[in-house]
Amino acid sequence: MRDTRVLYVEDDPALRAIMSKLLHSQDGIDVVANVGNSHEALECAQTSQIDVALLDIALGHNSATGQELALQLRSINSNIGIVIYSQHAEVNFLSQLSARNLEGWSTIQKSASIDMPYLVDVLRSTARGLSIIDPKILETERSESSTEFEQLTPRQHEIMALIVEGIDVPHISEKLGVSAVTIRQELSRIYKVIVPEPAPGTDLRTTAVLRYLRRSRSYAWTHGE
Repeated sequence: MRDTRVLYVEDDPALRAIMSKLLHSQDGIDVVANVGNSHEALECAQTSQIDVALLDIALGHNSATGQELALQLRSINSNIGIVIYSQHAEVNFLSQLSARNLEGWSTIQKSASIDMPYLVDVLRSTARGLSIIDPKILETERSESSTEFEQLTPRQHEIMALIVEGIDVPHISEKLGVSAVTIRQELSRIYKVIVPEPAPGTDLRTTAVLRYLRRSRSYAWTHGE
């Protein structure tokens, strides 16, 4: 079995040097390049064979973010695995991706102690098209899920349950016996809670549904429902 070819992108030179050395020492891992910004990463992706990219989120003022870079890398090579490795790692961004883009997309929480066997396993698995979310990130998500759910009123939960079923506003209005204007106002409030900082071009309804479903499962799990 050939080595997994890795592109490592980290703007902190000291951390990049340490991590690159550690990755080079791992069996089955070939660090094709370690670079400090999105421009260098894209150049590398166009000239080298890469199986998976290990990306920090914050890559400096003159660089795309790790998430933006990930999408650009996918436009060059649709099969490249993406591992977001950052102190700020979160999974909300995943709800904005298509089902195809979600394949081979993982997130790991950066911490002071580096679990290299785990990182190597994530890199190899992601390169094969699997998706892994760090348990520490899921714990944070569950905490946020509880807060978000507590902000929604019973009526708003009722509306979202119908939205999840694919029912449109006029039929929700008829079913609940309130005006369509009221339903739209409630949806606007719901979106501000569930999708507080939408990226440009985000489909709020679709993103809200995906997050609501995930939050519902997390909330039920946390509260033993």
